[in-house]
Amino acid sequence: MSPHPGGPRPGRRRPGGRRDRGAGAVELAVVMGAVLALFALILLVGMRWLAAQGADAAAQRALETAQADGGTDAAASHVATGIARSSGAITTVHTTVTRTAATVTVDVTVTALLGGAVTRTATGPTIRFLPDAGTSAR
Repeated sequence: MSPHPGGPRPGRRRPGGRRDRGAGAVELAVVMGAVLALFALILLVGMRWLAAQGADAAAQRALETAQADGGTDAAASHVATGIARSSGAITTVHTTVTRTAATVTVDVTVTALLGGAVTRTATGPTIRFLPDAGTSAR
């Protein structure tokens, strides 16, 4: 009776001349390569999502700053840069403020740490004080 029932001895050739030695290492390398690629993809998608969230928050807050009475383009840009960079995942921030008589538009473009630019836009009315014409001063 054979000491290895049901199969050939380790290290011996199977019928057909093939050996299985090292096949486990190759399979592990293939699986680990796929796992690492999946991990990198998840990391990139997460960084892109974080950049989009930062750009959106920065555009909204910069719009509020630009809309405020006495709000300047420089102040809005400063606020947008501070908010976008607060996550630590943003490398560059570019802010553009466009004003018309009735609206203010803020465009914020950010670049994520792992690359990829994201642009978000926020538009709102120009806020200004208009005294009530129906009241008289006493």
